[in-house]
Amino acid sequence: VRNSAILTNLKDKQLESKRRRQELAKMLADIENPLQVLEKSIHEMRESQSDLTEKLSYVLRRNQELDEEQTRMHDELGKTRSTLELQFHKIQGKYSEVFNELDQTIKCTEKLHHGILELKSSKHVLKKVRANTEEAITDLKKDLDSVQFKHQNAENLSCHLKSEIDRIRQKMQKDRESHMLHLDCRQKALKKD
Repeated sequence: VRNSAILTNLKDKQLESKRRRQELAKMLADIENPLQVLEKSIHEMRESQSDLTEKLSYVLRRNQELDEEQTRMHDELGKTRSTLELQFHKIQGKYSEVFNELDQTIKCTEKLHHGILELKSSKHVLKKVRANTEEAITDLKKDLDSVQFKHQNAENLSCHLKSEIDRIRQKMQKDRESHMLHLDCRQKALKKD
């Protein structure tokens, strides 16, 4: 009767241990699936961050190119203006040739005036582009900050889930060892009887 009670108790413990292992295995599976999804999300966010960094680099490089182009155009305009002023002074010194040369100079000046207007218009457009570029840079920086924040949160959550998985695995190992020790003690007790 005592052996029967011990066997019944041992079977109950085995069933309880088996049920507990199944519960722990299900808990582990429930945690591992979201962890895989989270790791995929982290990977996608890293790729997104890389794309945003490349775009920001391109915008900054383009902004620098526009600045250089604006400086070059300004220098060329200054050189052209200086050349024209010098020519005009030489023409004043030669009054006999003034009429013909003045006509040519007026035409040339008109062309330059149109060029200056176009350059001013271009400068205005460049200012607008620069303002838009700076606005885009600000937006991209905000997006980059947001992505970095989400990435950090995802990594923190990933670390937390991994530590939870480790804790559950350790718990399962302890339960298994405890069960084996208990089973061994029961078997020894049965052999003595």
